[in-house]
Amino acid sequence: MVERTQKKELVPRIIQEVIIPVPLRARIEREVGELSEAFTRENNHNVLPGLFLRMMVGKYMNNELFPGALSESDAEEAIEAIHHLEEHTTIDGLTELAGNRRRFTEEMKRVFARLRQQRPECSTERRRGKLENESFTLAIVDIDFFKDVNTYGGHLAGDIALQELVHIMKDVLRPTDSIDRYGGEEFTIRMPATDATGAQQALQRLRKRVQKELFSRVHTQLQQVDVGAAAQFFAYYQSKQPPLRITISAGIAEYRDTPTLDLASHQTPEDLTSDADHALYAAKRGTRNRGQGRDRIEIFRSDVCNIQPRMEPAEQGTLADLHTHYEFLKSEIEPKEIVQAYQVASEDPTIANTTVGKLQRFFSTSTFVEAILTHAPSDMQHIHGALERLQHFARIDDLTQLPNRVAYEEKIQERFELAKRTGKAFSVLSFDIDNFKKSINDACGHPFGDKVLRQLGEIIRTLVRGGEFAARVGGDEFSVLIDTVDRTEVTHAGERFRAAVEKEFANTQVPVTISVGAAIPEMTPTTLHGRSVWEFTNPTELQRQADAAHFFAKEGGKNIVCIYDAPRMSVLLTPPEE
Repeated sequence: MVERTQKKELVPRIIQEVIIPVPLRARIEREVGELSEAFTRENNHNVLPGLFLRMMVGKYMNNELFPGALSESDAEEAIEAIHHLEEHTTIDGLTELAGNRRRFTEEMKRVFARLRQQRPECSTERRRGKLENESFTLAIVDIDFFKDVNTYGGHLAGDIALQELVHIMKDVLRPTDSIDRYGGEEFTIRMPATDATGAQQALQRLRKRVQKELFSRVHTQLQQVDVGAAAQFFAYYQSKQPPLRITISAGIAEYRDTPTLDLASHQTPEDLTSDADHALYAAKRGTRNRGQGRDRIEIFRSDVCNIQPRMEPAEQGTLADLHTHYEFLKSEIEPKEIVQAYQVASEDPTIANTTVGKLQRFFSTSTFVEAILTHAPSDMQHIHGALERLQHFARIDDLTQLPNRVAYEEKIQERFELAKRTGKAFSVLSFDIDNFKKSINDACGHPFGDKVLRQLGEIIRTLVRGGEFAARVGGDEFSVLIDTVDRTEVTHAGERFRAAVEKEFANTQVPVTISVGAAIPEMTPTTLHGRSVWEFTNPTELQRQADAAHFFAKEGGKNIVCIYDAPRMSVLLTPPEE
């Protein structure tokens, strides 16, 4: 009997739930407990919306006070929908197979909490090598000279490179290794039950596979959608001797629970991330010739990596904070208005079939509405606030608090459709930080780079005017939709952002500037099915033109504004001569 119990404890919980289904109420209670613990232990406010929604499902499911308010089958579907919505907030919108920065941050907190729990009993045995399965290693992987991919193949080539790199990583690495997109072309890999040597071996296999396949994968896919960009991309990479390939570098850091003679212990996730970051920089530095200073794997060591002062652990939350923060979820909309909106949405197939639409349907059934409006109408306001918060997470960049790429692509398409119907056109600004990779991230470290991006996000939010829409679309890349097609006004808008950034960072440790490219659409009135409409440069082409102007701004000395001009810049959008 004891032996059987011990074997059962060895089976992962997720497998147990497949073999032995857990009653729904017990499952909800367990998840509520885990999320409450995550909040109090990690001070993780992002768990609050999902935590509250689970509590509401549990409260109204087969409750004697609210008979029939929420059937068990509806409650089970609601819990699955909450899971799906939460997952959507932690997935990178471009690659879709990797997590985003938010997931990395949250999962690293959980990993460290688990490692700390094991430390008192296991540290001695682990140092002796008896408990190898409890080691943990973090790697940061970066595409070498990624700007060249974007410059000579366009941002579409850059997007394909990132997507295909994730596919290769998924193929080479273990299923237990977790990949998150950390920055523009940077990915983290969380490798449980792996020491630094094992991680290095795995990443060497990955490095060789990328060097062999990534360039051809990008070129092949680019040919299918943009022959001109593919030809220009291929010509640049083949023009070098020997021909270039897309490569990666990586830094590795293994978790240490106790200090050694020359290395401090890892007290926080930031400590381990910083060490992996310094190892990545060590892999990249050296000569700037291709293949010498990059395309390498480096393990963190004190003799090759600068050790920075450790950050203090974040303060823990409290249960009192938990209840206080529920109030921040509360919507100002009246409960009856929320119910009416949900009921209308449930009849719209474009909304009803989405994850949010399903949850709105569950929370607007007649029995549920009767129960909630009779006994606790404010619960409806909290439910609405929690759903809005989860949707907000899915479309907001966690670092800069600006809309992310997913939100930007939705907005530019929405504005495009409006422009075709009404002629209300818009222009696009595209900019990034000059020398961000070399002068900031590589020279000063990712924590400093994050601080710069955070501050830049604050500047952009204060500069955006009514009718404008700004988003972080890449690592240090931003795009802004401007409500004008007047060349002078567009130039002034670009200058507004450029000058503000230069002024804000003029007296800082590292001066920061941006180069701005702008694209103004071509508009032609026409008719379609007897209706007056406008032919308008499509969003993809308009963004490419803004990117081309941005490239010219970089080549023109940086820290300037450049508007797309077809006679001078169309060379970037057409195939080169053979």
